[in-house]
Amino acid sequence: MSIETVLAWLAVACNLGLVAFAGFFARWYWNRRRWRQFEAAIQRWARDTFNVDFKDDEWKCLVPMKLSDAEFTPAEILHALDMAVLVAKGIVAREERGAA
Repeated sequence: MSIETVLAWLAVACNLGLVAFAGFFARWYWNRRRWRQFEAAIQRWARDTFNVDFKDDEWKCLVPMKLSDAEFTPAEILHALDMAVLVAKGIVAREERGAA
């Protein structure tokens, strides 16, 4: 195996690594953007709503709408619903503390 062949394979491996990294970064950035949109939607809603003493069933009705507004797919909404409910409750609690 000549040095040129090794260098060619090394260049291919580096290019594939860069392409994979770019794909992972794009996916991370897109998810981060959608979660920030979700957080902003919950914050706006919490500022406009005075009584947010909801039961879990009510949260599970509100949160999918906000996730959908933040461009999550239905499959992603089902997958992240429980975590998103906890995040939304935390955001609302933080907003209530800030308003008090």
